[in-house]
Amino acid sequence: MSGRSRTAGRVRLGALATAAACLAVGLAPQAANAADAGAWVNLRNPYTNACLGINTAIAGTMPVTQVTCKVTNFNSWNLSDDGWLRNGYQSGSCLDTNGTNLYLSTCNTTDPGQLWERLPGTKVGIVPRAFPGKTLVGWADGTVSVAAPGAVDQAGKYQWQWNWW
Repeated sequence: MSGRSRTAGRVRLGALATAAACLAVGLAPQAANAADAGAWVNLRNPYTNACLGINTAIAGTMPVTQVTCKVTNFNSWNLSDDGWLRNGYQSGSCLDTNGTNLYLSTCNTTDPGQLWERLPGTKVGIVPRAFPGKTLVGWADGTVSVAAPGAVDQAGKYQWQWNWW
């Protein structure tokens, strides 16, 4: 590798480290449409102050759960143009539901449990398109599921904030 290539690589790594540090302390500019399709988002639950993420400590399964909010790929989600929420750590894996449980599965255009959108008429919350009347819920014990808002005792449990930082 030439000296010039090594220097260019260090510059790129330095720029990435600077960008990550700025994001970590909240210095990144805030876009008004940060949760629009195609954007990487973090979803923070105002009731628990935790973010939707995956637990990488459990070998093999990596369940969807609530995790400490950090700028990291474990709790980053990409809202695609077609409604998928892709996970930043598990490339090619999308948030999926059977109407109650949440899990990651391989992104599949024929799986209706993988299509999501914001709670209609709000800037918070996330609902599965395939299960009308239900919403993503963050429970006090750190688990997540899909339930009807009327079955949830605190509205903050289902009012997920997009890009909370």
